[in-house]
Parts: sequence; C-alpha cells; structure tokens
Amino acid sequence: EGPATVVGAVRIEGDWPDELPPQQSVSAKLPLGVGNRLNREDFDESKSTLLRIAQNNGYARAQILPDTQVDSDTNEPHIVRPNHHQGS
Repeated sequence: EGPATVVGAVRIEGDWPDELPPQQSVSAKLPLGVGNRLNREDFDESKSTLLRIAQNNGYARAQILPDTQVDSDTNEPHIVRPNHHQGS
C-alpha cells in the first residue's frame, strides 16, 4: 500500500464574490487541509461544503471543479479548487 499521501497545498482560485464568506475563513473550516492525509471522504466533503456555501449565497448554478496536482519531488498532492460560479 505504501506511505500515506499528505496534502501539500490547498488553494481556491477564480473570482470570489464579496457576498461569500472570506476565502481564508472557508478554507480553514474544510476537512481537507494542508498536512492532512488525503482521503476521498474529506475531499468530497470539502467540495460539497464549497458548493453549498456558493449556492446558499445566491449562486444556484455554481460549480466546484477540483484539480489535484502531485509534486513529483515530494509526492505531495496540491489541491486546487477553482471557483467557477455563475449568477443565480
């Protein structure tokens, strides 16, 4: 099985409207974070949380399209959560 994969970075990219909570505040509350073990449950819950925040703030057609990149030197995944939102 090998050693556990640990998250090396998490970023939210794209436009972040003022009516949404601050990105830093949102990122801090997600189960998937830097230094945590990468697992599917936390990954999916983080994606769902971001989508719920956008939809609850008027972005009914919001989409969260994660992109996982692995650093070839450290073997750490870097999770990028593009914030692709559309108005309600």
